[in-house]
Amino acid sequence: MSMNLDGYVQRKTELVFGTTKFMFTELTMGDLGLFRGEMQKKRNDFCQERRRRLIADAEQIGDIEPFELLKFVEKPLTEDDIEAEMESPEGFGFLVYLSLKHHYPECSLADAELIATPANAEKISDALMPDQKKKPKKKKTATH
Repeated sequence: MSMNLDGYVQRKTELVFGTTKFMFTELTMGDLGLFRGEMQKKRNDFCQERRRRLIADAEQIGDIEPFELLKFVEKPLTEDDIEAEMESPEGFGFLVYLSLKHHYPECSLADAELIATPANAEKISDALMPDQKKKPKKKKTATH
Protein backbone atom coordinates (compact mmCIF):
# COMPACT_ATOMS: atom_id res chain seq x y z
CA MET A 1 0.00 0.00 0.00
CA SER A 2 1.42 3.36 -0.94
CA MET A 3 1.34 6.54 1.08
CA ASN A 4 -1.18 9.21 0.11
CA LEU A 5 0.78 12.36 -0.81
CA ASP A 6 -2.17 14.30 -2.29
CA GLY A 7 -1.65 17.21 0.13
CA TYR A 8 2.10 17.42 -0.44
CA VAL A 9 3.20 20.01 -2.94
CA GLN A 10 6.83 20.35 -3.87
CA ARG A 11 7.91 24.00 -3.90
CA LYS A 12 7.98 25.54 -7.33
CA THR A 13 9.51 28.87 -8.31
CA GLU A 14 8.81 30.63 -11.56
CA LEU A 15 11.74 32.65 -12.88
CA VAL A 16 11.85 34.79 -16.00
CA PHE A 17 15.04 35.04 -18.02
CA GLY A 18 14.75 37.27 -21.06
CA THR A 19 11.22 36.70 -22.32
CA THR A 20 10.99 33.07 -21.22
CA LYS A 21 9.42 31.78 -18.01
CA PHE A 22 10.87 28.70 -16.36
CA MET A 23 9.31 26.68 -13.55
CA PHE A 24 12.00 25.40 -11.21
CA THR A 25 11.13 22.67 -8.74
CA GLU A 26 12.78 22.32 -5.37
CA LEU A 27 15.26 19.45 -5.45
CA THR A 28 14.25 16.27 -3.66
CA MET A 29 16.44 13.82 -1.79
CA GLY A 30 16.00 11.56 -4.82
CA ASP A 31 17.41 14.30 -7.07
CA LEU A 32 20.38 14.75 -4.76
CA GLY A 33 20.88 10.98 -4.76
CA LEU A 34 20.96 11.01 -8.58
CA PHE A 35 23.49 13.85 -8.43
CA ARG A 36 25.68 11.91 -6.01
CA GLY A 37 25.37 8.77 -8.15
CA GLU A 38 26.46 10.69 -11.24
CA MET A 39 29.43 12.08 -9.32
CA GLN A 40 30.38 8.59 -8.13
CA LYS A 41 30.18 7.26 -11.68
CA LYS A 42 32.48 10.03 -12.94
CA ARG A 43 34.86 9.42 -10.03
CA ASN A 44 34.91 5.68 -10.75
CA ASP A 45 35.61 6.26 -14.45
CA PHE A 46 38.42 8.68 -13.61
CA CYS A 47 39.92 6.34 -10.99
CA GLN A 48 39.74 3.39 -13.38
CA GLU A 49 41.90 5.25 -15.90
CA ARG A 50 44.24 6.46 -13.16
CA ARG A 51 44.61 2.92 -11.80
CA ARG A 52 45.51 1.61 -15.23
CA ARG A 53 48.15 4.31 -15.73
CA LEU A 54 49.60 3.91 -12.22
CA ILE A 55 50.00 0.16 -12.58
CA ALA A 56 51.60 0.54 -16.01
CA ASP A 57 53.99 3.26 -14.74
CA ALA A 58 54.91 1.24 -11.63
CA GLU A 59 55.65 -1.85 -13.74
CA GLN A 60 57.79 0.24 -16.08
CA ILE A 61 59.78 1.77 -13.21
CA GLY A 62 60.13 -1.62 -11.60
CA ASP A 63 60.82 -1.03 -7.89
CA ILE A 64 57.46 0.52 -6.94
CA GLU A 65 54.62 -1.54 -5.51
CA PRO A 66 51.55 -0.48 -7.59
CA PHE A 67 49.06 -1.49 -4.90
CA GLU A 68 50.68 0.93 -2.44
CA LEU A 69 50.12 3.74 -4.94
CA LEU A 70 46.49 2.73 -5.39
CA LYS A 71 45.78 3.69 -1.76
CA PHE A 72 46.09 7.30 -2.85
CA VAL A 73 43.64 6.86 -5.74
CA GLU A 74 40.95 4.84 -4.01
CA LYS A 75 39.30 7.49 -1.86
CA PRO A 76 35.55 7.77 -1.25
CA LEU A 77 33.61 10.91 -2.05
CA THR A 78 33.49 13.40 0.80
CA GLU A 79 30.84 16.00 1.56
CA ASP A 80 33.42 18.64 0.57
CA ASP A 81 33.82 16.93 -2.83
CA ILE A 82 30.06 16.95 -3.34
CA GLU A 83 29.68 20.58 -2.31
CA ALA A 84 32.54 21.61 -4.61
CA GLU A 85 30.93 19.73 -7.50
CA MET A 86 27.57 21.40 -6.83
CA GLU A 87 29.29 24.75 -7.19
CA SER A 88 31.13 23.80 -10.39
CA PRO A 89 29.57 24.83 -13.73
CA GLU A 90 28.98 21.20 -14.72
CA GLY A 91 27.54 20.21 -11.35
CA PHE A 92 25.29 23.25 -11.15
CA GLY A 93 24.05 22.58 -14.69
CA PHE A 94 23.18 19.01 -13.70
CA LEU A 95 21.24 20.22 -10.63
CA VAL A 96 19.31 22.68 -12.83
CA TYR A 97 18.55 19.80 -15.19
CA LEU A 98 17.22 17.66 -12.31
CA SER A 99 14.98 20.53 -11.17
CA LEU A 100 13.59 21.33 -14.61
CA LYS A 101 12.87 17.64 -15.39
CA HIS A 102 10.01 17.69 -12.87
CA HIS A 103 8.06 20.25 -14.90
CA TYR A 104 9.67 19.80 -18.34
CA PRO A 105 10.29 16.08 -18.98
CA GLU A 106 11.58 16.91 -22.46
CA CYS A 107 14.36 19.12 -21.05
CA SER A 108 17.87 17.94 -21.88
CA LEU A 109 21.05 18.47 -19.89
CA ALA A 110 22.28 20.75 -22.70
CA ASP A 111 19.09 22.86 -22.40
CA ALA A 112 19.55 23.20 -18.65
CA GLU A 113 23.20 24.19 -19.04
CA LEU A 114 22.16 27.02 -21.39
CA ILE A 115 19.81 28.39 -18.73
CA ALA A 116 22.34 28.00 -15.89
CA THR A 117 24.42 31.10 -16.52
CA PRO A 118 26.50 32.99 -13.95
CA ALA A 119 24.02 35.86 -14.17
CA ASN A 120 21.13 33.52 -13.25
CA ALA A 121 22.96 31.36 -10.74
CA GLU A 122 21.89 33.02 -7.49
CA LYS A 123 18.18 33.11 -8.36
CA ILE A 124 18.26 29.54 -9.60
CA SER A 125 20.14 28.33 -6.49
CA ASP A 126 17.46 29.86 -4.28
CA ALA A 127 14.78 28.05 -6.30
CA LEU A 128 16.57 24.67 -6.20
CA MET A 129 17.20 24.68 -2.45
CA PRO A 130 15.07 27.43 -0.90
CA ASP A 131 15.97 26.55 2.69
CA GLN A 132 19.70 26.47 2.00
CA LYS A 133 20.28 30.17 1.47
CA LYS A 134 23.78 30.97 2.56
CA LYS A 135 23.92 32.72 5.86
CA PRO A 136 26.81 35.06 6.54
CA LYS A 137 29.49 33.34 8.56
CA LYS A 138 29.97 34.69 12.06
CA LYS A 139 33.31 36.24 12.66
CA LYS A 140 35.34 34.51 15.30
CA THR A 141 36.25 36.73 18.17
CA ALA A 142 39.28 36.32 20.34
CA THR A 143 38.60 34.99 23.78
CA HIS A 144 40.68 35.94 26.78
